[in-house]
Amino acid sequence: MTFFTRRASFAAAAGLAAATASSLTANEASAQPNDGEVAGPRVIETPGLAVPVRRDNDLIGYVFVGIRTVLTANVDVWVTRERNHFLRDAYVRACFRQRLVDPTRPTEMLQPLADNSFRAAAAEVLGARAVQSVAVIRAQALGSRLPG
Repeated sequence: MTFFTRRASFAAAAGLAAATASSLTANEASAQPNDGEVAGPRVIETPGLAVPVRRDNDLIGYVFVGIRTVLTANVDVWVTRERNHFLRDAYVRACFRQRLVDPTRPTEMLQPLADNSFRAAAAEVLGARAVQSVAVIRAQALGSRLPG
């Protein structure tokens, strides 16, 4: 590959990434609230987190969740959104820190425990005063040894 070919492919990749990011931002802004949930500029949605499902210390699958974080009015939304990658990392650590899925019903989350765990992770990254609420909004089980 020549220098110009690499440079052109890098520019194409950067353009595709920018287009994807702008479409994700547009989708996030136009998302309609479900079941009375809050939607708007103070909401950060983190889709696609893999929560491990363990039974007797064996990994039997994953539950993929989406998390909605609602920010308080006293924080700068754009500065907070720039820290979204740190927030996602904290959520991943929270997933592996404790069992958030019931091992007897591996397709169901332990909802209060998960919400509290994710709220603590968000408060750790963004600050306790920045977070109004955190909730699991989607959950889908996937695994070779999961029932169903």
